[in-house]
Amino acid sequence: SVQRIKPLTGVVADDSSAVTLGVDYTAAANWKGSAQVQWQTSTTSRSWLTSAALANKLDADWTLLNRALYNQQTNLSGVGGERKLMTAQTGFSYRPVETNQLNALGRLQYKRDVDSTLGAGLNRNEASWLASTHVNFQPSHHWLMTGRSAPRSVTDRAGALDSRSLTRLLGGRSTWDATDRLDVGLQAYRSVGHGAAA
Repeated sequence: SVQRIKPLTGVVADDSSAVTLGVDYTAAANWKGSAQVQWQTSTTSRSWLTSAALANKLDADWTLLNRALYNQQTNLSGVGGERKLMTAQTGFSYRPVETNQLNALGRLQYKRDVDSTLGAGLNRNEASWLASTHVNFQPSHHWLMTGRSAPRSVTDRAGALDSRSLTRLLGGRSTWDATDRLDVGLQAYRSVGHGAAA
């Protein structure tokens, strides 16, 4: 695709152009993939955005999921500088086709954000790791239990400041179909990290 934006009236008069190329592959029986690259430019900024995703079905019950994204934006006005955002994710899904009593999702994510557009002495460099699991268990047709766990570690360097934090989320929910029109549910979640709890 090719895109051209030219404001006719208003305060913003920043013309921009963008070119995008994307591809999807779905012919294989056990895997699917996609990729995209975009270039955008205007009088105030210029950026690249690339992304890719791959889903691989290992067998009837297990599927592996991978995704990556990279974005670089250069500031052409003001203080200048650029911002880079990188994200990489890998995960799995477990969905047994025969029983369907227990389903599970898991994900591991790495994210990094480097920003030098904030001005002198305010450069930021943040990196984080996130691991999350989601489990659904249905012991009977009327009863469903779900659980979730997600620890997250962050390192943030902004100017002369350096901070680290670890946050953990743990919780669950249980629902019961009392009748065809009435559901009863109970849930509890707890978040702990960086000197605070909820």
